[in-house]
Amino acid sequence: MGQPHHGPGGDRAVYDTSPKLMITYAADGTVELVEICHNGGSGDAEACYDGVRLTHRFLDDVVAELHAKGYTSTPSGIGHDWQGDRRSWVSAGEPP
Repeated sequence: MGQPHHGPGGDRAVYDTSPKLMITYAADGTVELVEICHNGGSGDAEACYDGVRLTHRFLDDVVAELHAKGYTSTPSGIGHDWQGDRRSWVSAGEPP
């Protein structure tokens, strides 16, 4: 991934990947949160988990595909809490 724009050493590191990754670290250096960024453009690379495309899709469709693969989650606020202490949510910006 190369060197981040910010951190580690702070609590958040921004990596110049495609799509961009923002990783939040705990004080002991372990990863607490990975954010997959995109600008909504078709030129962005896609992010996948176990063969399921995560980016540029509706959250409900992603959740349905992951459930079909055997992953389990419960709705939580604006997202889902997944077995194994994983969470997913959608953070929407202004519409075009």
